[in-house]
Amino acid sequence: MYAFYKALCVQQPDIVHLHGIWHPLNYWAVRAAYRRGIPFIIQPRGMLEPWAIAWKSKKKRLALSLYQRKDLEKAVLLVATSEQEAEHIRQFGLKQPIAVIPNGVDTNRFRPTQAKDGNFNGFKILAQKKPIILFVGRHVFRKGTIFLPKVTKMLLKDFPNLQMLVCGKGYMQKPVQGLTQIHRLNGSLKMLGFVSDDDLPALYALSDIVVVPSLHSESFGIPLIEAMASGKPVIATKVSGIPEVVKNGVTGLLVEKRSSKEIAESLRFLLSNPEEYLKMSKAARELAVKEYSWDNIATRIENVYLEVNKTILTPNYV
Repeated sequence: MYAFYKALCVQQPDIVHLHGIWHPLNYWAVRAAYRRGIPFIIQPRGMLEPWAIAWKSKKKRLALSLYQRKDLEKAVLLVATSEQEAEHIRQFGLKQPIAVIPNGVDTNRFRPTQAKDGNFNGFKILAQKKPIILFVGRHVFRKGTIFLPKVTKMLLKDFPNLQMLVCGKGYMQKPVQGLTQIHRLNGSLKMLGFVSDDDLPALYALSDIVVVPSLHSESFGIPLIEAMASGKPVIATKVSGIPEVVKNGVTGLLVEKRSSKEIAESLRFLLSNPEEYLKMSKAARELAVKEYSWDNIATRIENVYLEVNKTILTPNYV
């Protein structure tokens, strides 16, 4: 705690903005800010995680530990990335105002560009071998990757050159690999493993459509806006905060969770209707630039800071 306290004494910030309440570092940061009398904002990430929801459903007002609850109650403002997440925060019985500010994306890095052959972790991906469907995320059960082998199998008859690229690491890798062998996909589904942030823009550029088959607990979903900024329509499930990001029939298509059939049918529709695909591609890019570019998000965060502390002068940006 002394290190935080010393840093606050030296820097003398007007506001402290904390991301999360579950990490010990945030515990000490809250106390240091409180002792110095510095107002702080908390973005309580993880409130839609399954264990947090289970706690909440048992005893809403006693769901959080004593320390975590006191931390949240001392904050002058809470920040959620979606209305869905804000609603869950409210159900814990907290009284502070909640500002809804989504995550942002660098629309200069993630943008429509010409696809080029790429090598990702030893996998050679050919741009001309189409279509290419992409999943980016952790391999945990709630991300729904377990349905991707069956989806791939259902599409191969109509699209024999299809490539399903599955990125990420996690405990669901082996089950997905097992189903890939059971369905005899013969390399049509490629488990790329962890892909670095530097390689992600090129991977989105190679893809035609991004699929997000989550089952629950998606407060926002950064791959959604990375895909949209890259001009890629998204097929995603109607869970948590996803419908707030993906505009059904405009920037992508929303499907029921746990439905391999609906995911496959939606992919087949877009791949078979180039006019609809191009309309959604254009709309996805436009929405990402308008709503989720970092310039836009930074302005919204700055406005929150100004509202919290009226004495802060608006910076002059060069």
